[in-house]
Order: sequence, then C-alpha cells, then structure tokens
Amino acid sequence: MTFIGCALAILIGLLPATHALGQTVYVANAAGKSVSVIDPQTGATLAPPIPVGQAPTSIAISPDGSRAVVANFFSGDVSIIDTSTNRTIGTVPVAYEPGAVAIAPNGTVVVASGSNLDAGAISVIDLATQRVVGKPIPYEHRVHGLAITPDGHTALVATEQGKVLFIDLLADRIVGETHVGGSPLRIAVTPDGRYAVVPLFETDAVSIVDLSTRSVVGEPIPVDGSPYEAAISPDGRFAYIGNLQLPTPSVSKIDLAAHRVVEDAPVEGQPWGITLSPDGSVAYLAGGNTTNRVEMIDPASLQQFGSPVEVGFQPEAIAAVPAQPPQASFTVPTGSLGVPTQFAATPLLRPSAIYKWSFGDGGTATGPTVAHTYMSAGDFPVTLTVSDQGCSTAPIFTGQTAYCNGSGLASRTQIAAIPIATPPPSSLAVRVACPRKARKTLCRFKLRAVAGKEKGATSKSTVVRTTVRRGRSKVVRLEPRPRFVAKLALATRVLIKVSRSIGRARWTDTRWLAVVR
Repeated sequence: MTFIGCALAILIGLLPATHALGQTVYVANAAGKSVSVIDPQTGATLAPPIPVGQAPTSIAISPDGSRAVVANFFSGDVSIIDTSTNRTIGTVPVAYEPGAVAIAPNGTVVVASGSNLDAGAISVIDLATQRVVGKPIPYEHRVHGLAITPDGHTALVATEQGKVLFIDLLADRIVGETHVGGSPLRIAVTPDGRYAVVPLFETDAVSIVDLSTRSVVGEPIPVDGSPYEAAISPDGRFAYIGNLQLPTPSVSKIDLAAHRVVEDAPVEGQPWGITLSPDGSVAYLAGGNTTNRVEMIDPASLQQFGSPVEVGFQPEAIAAVPAQPPQASFTVPTGSLGVPTQFAATPLLRPSAIYKWSFGDGGTATGPTVAHTYMSAGDFPVTLTVSDQGCSTAPIFTGQTAYCNGSGLASRTQIAAIPIATPPPSSLAVRVACPRKARKTLCRFKLRAVAGKEKGATSKSTVVRTTVRRGRSKVVRLEPRPRFVAKLALATRVLIKVSRSIGRARWTDTRWLAVVR
C-alpha cells in the first residue's frame, strides 16, 4: 500500500480526548483540516476546531504540554498550536510530504517526510524559533511511521520497503536499518528504550525490534487484519495495536514479555489513532472516517466505556498532553498575630498529590489548603513541599509524545517569608472608684491582669499605679505584656486584680471585666 494511498484512506484528524488524570487530548482530523480538543472535565470538544493545513495525519505534544505540532501531509508543512489558547501560532514548511511527527524528550521536533518518488527526509524543527535546524537528512524510501528513542538520540523511521531506518540525530545520518516485513505503517518504543513495536499492515502481524542489536525478536506476532497504529502502556508491559480490517475493526493487546496477544476486542470505528492516559487507565481511539468519533476503552479489559466523543471529519491521530511534575507554589498572605492565616497551594494537582507545610515556627500541616495561627510576631520562612507518586515522578516516553514529563524528583519546595503584622495591643480597661466616705482625699490603686486563680496568679499585663480623688472614678488601661499579646488579643474578658489603699487600709479585689479595645 503506497503512502499516498494509505494517507488518502487514513487521513484522519487528531482529536483531543480526556483522561483520568485530567490531561487534555488533541485529535487531528485529516479530512477536516482541523484539530479537535477534548475537555477532560466535561468530556466534550472545545469549539471551534483549530484550523491547520491540509490532511493532518500525525500529531505530537511537547513535553511541557505548551505546544501541539501537526504534520499536514498535502500542505507540505507543520502547524504549531499554542495549547494555552488553542490557536495556531506558526506554520513551518518541510521537505516533501510530512507523514509523521514526534517530539523528543528534550523538546526537539522531528518530522519524517516522503513522496511517491521513493525519496524522503528527516527535518528537525526548533520550536522556539519555528524554523528547520540544519539540512534535512535524506533517505531513498517512502516513509510511513516515526518514533524517537527515549534518550532523544535516534529516530526510527518505518518505510514502505519493509524496513526500519536508524537515524542518528546528533550525527545527522542513517546509521543502520532492520528488515521487519511487509508495509510497516507506524512504530512505537517501550519507555526503557529496549524495544520498538512495529505493526505490519500487509502481513497482519507485529514485529518486535531489539534496539540494542537492531534485530527482530523471534517471529512476528499474528494479530487481527490490517494492523496500523501502536501504543505502549506507560509501564511498558503491553502494546495496543489498532487493526483496521472491516467489517470488524479491533484492538489487540500484546504482552511484550510473553511475546503474544493476550486479548482481542472489536471496536466501533477503525482505530487509526491510539493513545493512553498518562496513568494508563484509559485508551483513546480515533475512529477515522467510519465514525468521526473518539472511543474510550479500558486498557485492562479492552471494553468500551462512556459515550464516544464526536470530533471532526476523519480523525486519524490523537495525543494527550503529558502529565507534568509536581509544583510547589502558593500565595504569600499577610498574617495577623493570634488570628488564623490561610495558605493555599496553586495550582491544585491530581488527587494523588501530597502537600506538606512547614510554617517556620515549628508548626506543620498537610493538605492543599491549610490555616496556621502565629503566636508571636516576626517574619517566618514557610515551606511547601509537594510530592506525587504518580507517573510524573520520572519521564515516560514511547516514541512521539511523552506520557509524563517527570524530572526524576517527586517534590519541589518554595520558601517564602511571611510578614506577621503585629496588631495594636489590646487595651484592658478597668474603671476604679474612690469611695465618698474615704477618710483620705486620694485613693491609690495598683492594677494588673492575671491568669488563673488569685492565689498563684500569673501577671499578664504591665502593672499600673494610679490615684483617684475621693468620690470619683476613672478608667485605667492596662497594656498586655509582649508574650501575652496574642492570647489577650482574642479574649473578650479578662481577670483583673486590683489593689487599692486609702491611707493605711488596703484591699485586694479580683474580678472579671469586659475587654475594651
């Protein structure tokens, strides 16, 4: 089957599909000249579709999830989409007709092109400048599929002549080839970089290539008719093969260690494109011109669940935004002494994420949103540590788009100084009076706020001495001692100890009084 003929039949767009971890899915609609985006929260497409070039046959997402790159076969170019706005921000012409695109773990875009003249080339694109880097790497083959090894050094190209070419992207040259069998159309790589999985369209089988020896492992694995697309589970244990043969298209599940098919299941539409969610819990199938929809199946049982999502005309390629490493970020609030200060992590991650806080005064808490009360004034270094034991703890890459853009570290820390504003000290007001029948003209008072019972009471304020004339009264304000500001700031009443003397006579009175602020 020629690449052009295959492209005409297969030019099915990539559609965005949702997955369990909430990553947006992008679907290229080959005959619709567009890319559909599926909102993972609603399970519906975001309207309108994104216009791209003619016959978008392949799509890949950058490791950081910021760009989607689409190979437009009949336009002879590549469209670059900003995933934050879902708009095309650039178009890059490439050699020949681009049939496959992949983005290496380091962000390098690689495009495989071919023509009916048994000629093709690999082009490398710099996403930042949106330009082709260096000269295209030529080969005398019509290309069908493309994958990049997880180390980003080698491009694997599946050709119509039944070969897989090994192209050194650092040396810009072909360094080897392996004969795999009849008409390989797509290619995928295990996350450990050991094997390539190559569906053989014309022989109804799948070849497994050992990348270290560049040789086929054992005999090709028989599958249902017309195998086209391949996807690898994030853990590298299984390969999922999309079989296009009508009237009953299907998906085959291959146990790579056992080197055999362990499950076959019919599907509604021809699975031109397959991708999995980063956690491997959902497989998305782009149904081509038979349904113009995206199906969701359980990778464990291959059973369909949920309702298919309507996308553009002839969805062929599909890719999910990679899961990203944990982020530790939060807004630094201005706290008040003795009052709970609220802290919230942004953005919120998957439910599996663990949030740990250290508030700089010995206090700790867990959770995305927490509160902490500071009992003394000052600036405190607040540390938020976020860890996620999901797939984003390490990079996972299977040839075209990363499942997980992990850094190898499960946590990150951000330290901020929290200014704690000291409120004005609470005024503890006490009204004292000198009796009219006092023998002396002046009464002398000694006041303080205390804690506990009168016997053994602890002073919580400065001591205030004052005098009041006979028959009169006055309000005396007590200033809390610094170490008790926070506690007294929250009090509605306090225990006041009053010592008064008239001449030689002395009295001590302890009573609760309302706090006046």
